[in-house]
Amino acid sequence: MAYEPETRLMLEAAREAGALLLRSFRQQIQVREKGWLDLVTEADLASESLIRKRIRDVFPEDAITAEESGSEGSGSRHWYVDPLDGTVNYAHGIPIFAVCIAFVDENRLRAGVVFNPAAGDCYTAAGGSGAFLNGLPIHGSHATAPADSHVYLNAHGLRESHADRLLAVYGRLGRNVQGVLNLGSMSLALCGVAAGRLDAAIGLDVDAYSTPASALIMAEAGVRVTDLNGEPYSPGAATILAANPVLHDCLLPLLNRALSDGKSEKPECDGVGDRLS
Repeated sequence: MAYEPETRLMLEAAREAGALLLRSFRQQIQVREKGWLDLVTEADLASESLIRKRIRDVFPEDAITAEESGSEGSGSRHWYVDPLDGTVNYAHGIPIFAVCIAFVDENRLRAGVVFNPAAGDCYTAAGGSGAFLNGLPIHGSHATAPADSHVYLNAHGLRESHADRLLAVYGRLGRNVQGVLNLGSMSLALCGVAAGRLDAAIGLDVDAYSTPASALIMAEAGVRVTDLNGEPYSPGAATILAANPVLHDCLLPLLNRALSDGKSEKPECDGVGDRLS
């Protein structure tokens, strides 16, 4: 398998970091605010330190972008690390959080892992080899109509910079889909789309840490992954829309109308119960 050493390393590092996180989970830990509605714990820092060391020990020349310590190095080989996606959940004792590691070479996502240590769920993908949950193949949902869909919306607080946009999208979705959910972990929601547990995921304020691994896993599971302009996702994109191709084609204009005028008088896509063959 191409990039086997990188894939093996990220699997081992994610599991080690997950075990570290579980040792502190629901224990007395230090929590501080690093920004508005943005927490960091000592567990985030310890997990990131472990992962960075594991990468540096084997691939000392590679670039690394990690949530807590920023970017280091340059070149075509680049690792993206979120040591604890779902910090708010973690700090409140909610078992929905993950370790995310992605590897990029020559500007293409090559391998990714998202590990939820509380559930023991490990999502993996390597370019061209499919997507897997605990070693078993996964595929995206076949729902083709918003009215038949459950959708994740990344609603991490009503930050002033995007509160109006978020509320407009939430209002539009609420009139057109079965349910709008927020799990508190972007990576696990995106992997839920890859596994067909959720029909679509939307992010208005995404980062370069938790999304790259999940984006590759979704793409390998047959999910279309773009930004809200319809351009293919790449690490660093500010927005994301993920769904099977048919549902994606319906949701994209719906979302852009919401962002342009914030109004919706009636459902905009018919076809309740329609399915992909």
